Amino acid sequence: MKQLTLIISTLCVLSACSKKNTTPANNTTNTQQPSGNLNADEQKLVGNWMVEFRTDTFYDGSGKNYTHQKTIPILCEQDDTYIFRADKTYIIDEGKDTCKAGEQYGPWEWSISYDMLNYEHGPNPPQFSSQYNMPDDSHFSVQWSTQGLKGLVKYTYHYKRK
Repeated sequence: MKQLTLIISTLCVLSACSKKNTTPANNTTNTQQPSGNLNADEQKLVGNWMVEFRTDTFYDGSGKNYTHQKTIPILCEQDDTYIFRADKTYIIDEGKDTCKAGEQYGPWEWSISYDMLNYEHGPNPPQFSSQYNMPDDSHFSVQWSTQGLKGLVKYTYHYKRK
């Protein structure tokens, strides 16, 4: 009888030592994890991103002749991190070097629809969408075209995962 009591006691102690879920059910601080309500393209965008470089392409009136200008972000923007969250909001962390004192850092909304990324800080004016392309899980680009005085202009921002 003592052996049976010892076995039952041991089993009770072992079951009490099992691993518990330490994350509270209402924890909203971890917004990096993709959410079940996002489609595959949206899930890939969730995370931390930095602008790697920008390409401006200028076309003349014929559409055949063009020039490219590749630029890297100015020094105070090189450490900026765009944090796209699973709740379809994003914020900007300006890092150590800041360009504008007191600028609003978010949150702002983002969405992807019909291969267009809608977010306030793209190459486009805030009311317009940007053509979105993600060639791999570590890079994406957005492009916006407009008609300039001398022909078509395409602005492309190239992002890399941080």
